[in-house]
Amino acid sequence: MVADNVVVETYKHGEEHAVRWTSEGDGTYTVERIDPIARGTTLTLHLKAAADTEGDDEDDSTAVVDSSFVDPWTLKSIVKKHSDFVHWPIVMDMERTEYPDKEDGEGKDYDADPKRWMEEETLNSQKALWTKEKSEISEEDYHAFYKSVSHDWNPPATHLHFKVEGAREYSALMYLPERAPADLYTRESRRGLSLYVKNVFIMEDCRELMPEHMRFIRGLVDSPDLPLNVSREMVQQDRVIASMRKVLTKKWLSHFTSMLEKDREPFEKIWTEFGAALKEGFHYDPKNKEKLAAISLWQSTAGTAWTTLAEYVERMKDGQDAIYVLAGKDLDTLREAPQLEVFTKKGVEVLLLSDHVDEFVLQSLTEFDGKSLVDISRGEVDLGDMDADAEAAEDNTEKQETLAPLCTLLQAALDAQIESVRVSNRLTDSNPDHDLIQKLLALHSEDAEDSRLGEFGELLYAQALLSEGGQLENPARFAKKMASVMARAI
Repeated sequence: MVADNVVVETYKHGEEHAVRWTSEGDGTYTVERIDPIARGTTLTLHLKAAADTEGDDEDDSTAVVDSSFVDPWTLKSIVKKHSDFVHWPIVMDMERTEYPDKEDGEGKDYDADPKRWMEEETLNSQKALWTKEKSEISEEDYHAFYKSVSHDWNPPATHLHFKVEGAREYSALMYLPERAPADLYTRESRRGLSLYVKNVFIMEDCRELMPEHMRFIRGLVDSPDLPLNVSREMVQQDRVIASMRKVLTKKWLSHFTSMLEKDREPFEKIWTEFGAALKEGFHYDPKNKEKLAAISLWQSTAGTAWTTLAEYVERMKDGQDAIYVLAGKDLDTLREAPQLEVFTKKGVEVLLLSDHVDEFVLQSLTEFDGKSLVDISRGEVDLGDMDADAEAAEDNTEKQETLAPLCTLLQAALDAQIESVRVSNRLTDSNPDHDLIQKLLALHSEDAEDSRLGEFGELLYAQALLSEGGQLENPARFAKKMASVMARAI
């Protein structure tokens, strides 16, 4: 891409001749024998002229070599990025300049002719941390390397370093940041690991190495099984990469399981930062659904501490045969939800799901340890043996008969917004014994044609919608009706 002509000369010690390979990049090449040279291989690039790169006439005799191709700092940056960890030193002749001291000894005399000389400089560090044994690496070394590859000045929350040997060979050094990046949930966010082949940097942010729900993992994978000229298109279809992703995912799930058992507090901090992203795995990685379910943490009505599903099951009441959950926008709203009233009364714990992905989680995570997950916001909930209260059931039947005419009227008034109006024994404080319901019933008994009944019913529906964190279709209409009712009350 940058040369008109490429010449490779190589000589093996003890041979009678050397070999020269020449090509102009047109699909053809020549090979010839030459007299012996210094042992090793020399690659010479005859760089294109600047005029050629700009599409000017190739015969322009004034064309000069594009200086960007031979700029020392450009070459140093390329070597540093792609070959910093190659085991062999990469050296380049660098021009050094030194100005003489002034006669009075005060500083350098920059008006005088400087002394110039060429000096070899090693451009690569040759220190591939991931190739060392873990016993040879300190925590300070791990942290320093993390900062160099992530540009994050905070130490990582945890890291994984391992080698895989056998049919597939590769090394991996991966880090989990302490804080979630601000762009974690945007399409443009940085994600994926750096890919190296035989210590040579190939590409940054290789998304195919980690699943989508672990996109926040930083670090690298180095494999000798891939070609140095592997492209992003090849990576997307390569079986070696797919095999790596499978192993890397399981390694992190096992690491999280170990942390949950042995280092609960650090893991809870990790979950606070990345839990919502990890739960996307219920959709993206269904094969690991059980492992993900085992490490997932949840808030519940039992307190403010995190709980696992296994811990919830251990606390289940006698006769309880399901795991009850309630999803919403935030914990404060969920803890005040009227759907919790009967569960609070009976001392039944409910998981509170407030992450933006939880609605999708419930579509995939339908059971755990043989117990179904039941969303208490969706219709009637069967509490099984815990609901065996004949007196309460008889009382509820009477209330249904008493309130049936009012339910029919409200159903007609709200037919466009709701599916049905019915009496529930789940809302022990909000319905049907609430003063507002009883006054609506009395108003209906006095005059079933009273226009205020429909208006009050619409306000009641809007109130219920707001209490569960929903949005009104017509806020202005609600405000107008509310003002009207308040004015009449005053």
